[in-house]
Amino acid sequence: MASCQKPHVENKHIEYRYILPSGKDLYQLGMTSQEQLNLVLSHLNSRTLESIGPIRKTPFQYAAFFYPELVERMEAFGIKEIEDSDCVMLKPWLLNREIREQNIAKVNEIKKLRITRRKK
Repeated sequence: MASCQKPHVENKHIEYRYILPSGKDLYQLGMTSQEQLNLVLSHLNSRTLESIGPIRKTPFQYAAFFYPELVERMEAFGIKEIEDSDCVMLKPWLLNREIREQNIAKVNEIKKLRITRRKK
């Protein structure tokens, strides 16, 4: 690995720790299957990153442009882009389906309120 790549790897490690805090039992957090790990990877790779360039894109979007076959393999494995950027979560409760769905519902309610206010 080139020395210029090391800070980016360290930053990705920090992002993993948002969802999977150090010292916590992954099973208790809800990491019980490959599908749960795929969910974590999907959310991490759907977050827009400023460090990639002046245009805010996600790692998925860059991969789709430069390596479309890689994205196809990721999707076949179960790692998919989270289309709605407001629903990308980097919190430990991501692995708790009930809490995750409640937060997605809240995000959708807020979006509806914003649309209603704009129309007035």
